[in-house]
Amino acid sequence: MFTNYGQLAVDMFPVQQFGLAERYPKLTRLQTEVADLDARRLEAERDLVALRQGVGAAREKDAEAAAKAIRAGKDMLEGKHEVAAEAKVREAERRLKALEGATAAAAQDLAAEQRGHAHALTDDLAKARAQTAKRVSEQAASLLGDYATFVDSAGVMKRFAPPPPSPDESRPAQKTTFVVAAPRATPGLSRGDIEAVLSHLSRLADA
Repeated sequence: MFTNYGQLAVDMFPVQQFGLAERYPKLTRLQTEVADLDARRLEAERDLVALRQGVGAAREKDAEAAAKAIRAGKDMLEGKHEVAAEAKVREAERRLKALEGATAAAAQDLAAEQRGHAHALTDDLAKARAQTAKRVSEQAASLLGDYATFVDSAGVMKRFAPPPPSPDESRPAQKTTFVVAAPRATPGLSRGDIEAVLSHLSRLADA
């Protein structure tokens, strides 16, 4: 149920994305359970790695304590830090093993539930896809008209803009500085490109 990289090998049907959660409550519940267990499993894996790395540090601490005891003429102390660290590692290993088993069992139940509703899920997905295509088509058609109005308004503004004020010849002439701007490319798509995309989307429901 897990890949060679420790990842959960189950493909969850996207019931939430397509608005089918209420229609398949058990499937939705199992998906939530699997996702929660897998998150806890991954967290337990990270905790175990950290605890295993801490064993070396605990061993060094015991060695330092033993060296001080020997120099002081005392008996060498037991490695209590290493013992405690290894006990934590064993407990973390048991926890990870339990979470792996729980996650795998829940994932198997989820896969079986999805297989049991395979035909119904496919049919409902087709319906949801058609409804989505209809909404996209309607929105794209509306945007296509709004975008054309927006772009055309720029030309109308230029045609009907008031003329610039006449220069006041009674004022003394001022020194004029000419600044030549370097040409630069205009970012973004052309009007034709945008209208082509919107036009394609507006016909999505007909596909």
